[in-house]
Amino acid sequence: MNFGNEKHDYVADTPVSLLERAAEGSDSLAWSNLCRLYHPLLVRWTNQYGVQHTDAEDIVQQVFVALVRELPKFEHNKRTGAFRRWLRQILVYRLKAFWSKRKATIEIDSQMQELADERSELSRQFDAEHDEFVMQQLLRRVSSRFDEVTWSAFRLNVLDGKQANSVAEQLGISVASVYAAKSRIMKALRREAQGLIEDA
Repeated sequence: MNFGNEKHDYVADTPVSLLERAAEGSDSLAWSNLCRLYHPLLVRWTNQYGVQHTDAEDIVQQVFVALVRELPKFEHNKRTGAFRRWLRQILVYRLKAFWSKRKATIEIDSQMQELADERSELSRQFDAEHDEFVMQQLLRRVSSRFDEVTWSAFRLNVLDGKQANSVAEQLGISVASVYAAKSRIMKALRREAQGLIEDA
């Protein structure tokens, strides 16, 4: 069994993160992946502020336009959450512009200020939802790159918290193979999460 090998349609040794590839501007696949990754989350957050679906789609497209324009100039300051904080500020700016044209209520204005404040409970909620959502998406993406036994070993050991010897017995593989699966998939996840979930 070719245990633990990633499928051949993926360049396993590429060290450059999705964020960096998208910032270069020449990698259309990276941009497509970044937009596909963030689109559902941004629509969900936009809808939370009383924006109808069609308008929400317009706002999210404006966020992506801003990303296309500004991401090449974005300098990561190495602080945890730098990109998600920057993304949140872009979203807040677009939401404020949307509601200012519609004479937003005091409640909406207050919510926008709270979302913009990185110390607020609302912004912390955004950060937590961001990290959970992005990690779930990355787990799905990475899972398709590994054979079934490798992914099962990782899922049982890391995600379900089962002991390596128990996983090995259940799958009929060695304990060393369980640890190898964990190492390979964690490496792939860290590479994908680089810059998106900084403390991944």
